Amino acid sequence: MSRSAVLGALVAAVVVFIGLDPKVRPRALTAVAAFIVAIYATTPGLLGTLRNLFIYAESDSSITYRTKDYKVVAEYVRQSPLLGRGPGTFLADSINGNVLDNQYLLSAVEIGLLGVAVVIGYLLATAFLARGARQRTTEPGLRDLGQALAATSLASAVTATTFDSFSFLMFAGFIPLCLGVAGALWAMARTSERQI
Repeated sequence: MSRSAVLGALVAAVVVFIGLDPKVRPRALTAVAAFIVAIYATTPGLLGTLRNLFIYAESDSSITYRTKDYKVVAEYVRQSPLLGRGPGTFLADSINGNVLDNQYLLSAVEIGLLGVAVVIGYLLATAFLARGARQRTTEPGLRDLGQALAATSLASAVTATTFDSFSFLMFAGFIPLCLGVAGALWAMARTSERQI
């Protein structure tokens, strides 16, 4: 079970639900309820395991292991707050156990607080473009696509706090793909708005 994946899925589901037509929301809630019942019936114990991932997080050793890095990060950031140590310079320290499972902390050490601001902007750019496209069009399919892309963007920004996301090629490659699709959607919506 990956806490990051569950958190990302929940964020994305909430954002998509908020963007749904109010007439469709009851059907969506019914589908979620049916899905939960199907999981309960087919995979005994899974829902309890998912619940325990979050309820007992304070006593979970994987969480306490990650939060002990804050003092180390604070010292590195204090040494070079704006620009950091340099990209790719923080290597996992297996002797002291300093492995940063938080992209924002890793970015703060390597590229400084200015770099963290850029990373946040990069992760949220898809949401801004997609929401802009959604507001410019009345076509339901394009509006839903815009909301789905915004959900992807917000989920990636939230889950970057739970693992060193840019160290994973799937994540690092998926973000620019979504950004490109959102940019194309925004450009199409803007072009059609001008034509109207």
